[in-house]
Order: sequence, then C-alpha cells, then structure tokens
Amino acid sequence: MLIARAKYDQLASEKDALTAQVLQLQSEIQTLTKDLEQMQSQIPVTDHQLAAELESANTQLSQARQENQGLKDQVDNLSQLNNDLTEANTLLAQG
Repeated sequence: MLIARAKYDQLASEKDALTAQVLQLQSEIQTLTKDLEQMQSQIPVTDHQLAAELESANTQLSQARQENQGLKDQVDNLSQLNNDLTEANTLLAQG
C-alpha cells in the first residue's frame, strides 16, 4: 500500500511538471505563431533571405508543436496511470 501511494505521489508530481511544460510550450507556440504571422505580413515575396528566415521559423514552430504533442501524450499516459493507481488503491482499501 505504501509503495502504491509513493508511486501515485510520484506520478502525480510528474503529471504536474509535464502539465506545466505543456502550458509553457503552448504559450511559446502562441508567441511563435504571432511572430510568424507578423513576419509573414512584412516579408516581400522577392526577398529570399527573409523567406529563408520564415521557413526556419516555420520549422521551429512545427518542432515546438511536435514537442507539445509529445508532452500532451505523456500527460495523458500519466493521467491513465493515475487512474489505474487510484483504482488499485480503492481495491486495496476494500480489502
């Protein structure tokens, strides 16, 4: 029972940390998206250097979105583990 509780507490802590990371990445994605939209409105089609910078920003945004999805998946997995541990704790408490 103590082991299950310790694991539950550890997973809950990890879930909280991952949730904070997801929120931070979402904020960064929003900032990058706004920056990208602003850059897109200012880039002349003929300026190849700025177009390359825009492509780089698009790549960074795509990578940030992938990282965000990975963290969301981890939070979902931890949530499922949390639910499983809660159910196990309930069964242990019942006898």
